[in-house]
This record gives sequence, structure tokens and C-alpha cells, in this order.
Amino acid sequence: MFKEFAVEPDAITGSYRDFAYVIEKFGVPEGRWISRFPKTWKALVYESAKAKLGGTKELTKIEERLRRIGDGVLLASGRFPTDNKARWIDSAVLEHKRRPFDTIVATLGRDSPPVVALADLDGEHPCLSPNRQWIVERTAQAMAACASAR
Repeated sequence: MFKEFAVEPDAITGSYRDFAYVIEKFGVPEGRWISRFPKTWKALVYESAKAKLGGTKELTKIEERLRRIGDGVLLASGRFPTDNKARWIDSAVLEHKRRPFDTIVATLGRDSPPVVALADLDGEHPCLSPNRQWIVERTAQAMAACASAR
């Protein structure tokens, strides 16, 4: 089962290192996707990087890497913010109440709902624990329940 993460664009654009570190944690082989929340997530990442890193080589590297990110990393989940003028984190928390993400990664952490601060995200963080194998009882009911699980 794949995990769906909401990743705040502003959280990962402080440097190319932050951006690359986070992006490398996602993809089909990792069992984790970044939600295209909102649909313009890539554009929001670019705009944030441009505002912070405009005119630097780091911006160029982020721009090039963004172009190469495809469906193996990003999940088009059909999630849309209810208020286009709200801050990203506020929209993500509202969407989480409607249809929960597995994890929200943002600039600052919160307890409710659980939001992981980028500074706290490392390879040992529980939200990144592998989810590559499930033991499913070999009955029609158990297999159907597993297949329908998010």
C-alpha cells in the first residue's frame, strides 16, 4: 500500500539540498507519493524557489529536477483546496479532515493533525517507515478489503 504525503512547497525550497532530500524519499519503489495538492503543486514549488533563490544555480537545479518529476513520484489524487486564497498549510489541514493524508510535511510541525516539520524529517522518522509488504489472509473477503484499502 502506498502512502500519500502532502508536502508544503515553501518547506522544500530553501535550498536545492532540501528539495532533493525530500524528493528522493518518494516514488513507487519507496511506497510513497507526494500528492499534487493542489493540482498546481509543481508551479507552487517553482514560484517559491524563484522567490527564495532567484538568479542562483540552485534555482536552475530545482527547475530542472521539477521538470523530470513524473507520476512515479507525484500522485494526481483529485484533491482541491476549498479556499484558493488560504495558506497552503491551512488548506492541507482542511483537506486532511475531509480525506486524510498519511502525512503532511511542512515548514513547521503541529500535533493536530500530525504535521511533520521538515527539520524533523529524516530517514528514521516513523512516517517514512517502509510499507512494502502486507501479510494478507488468503480469503476473498480479506483480499478484497486489502485491495479496497487506501
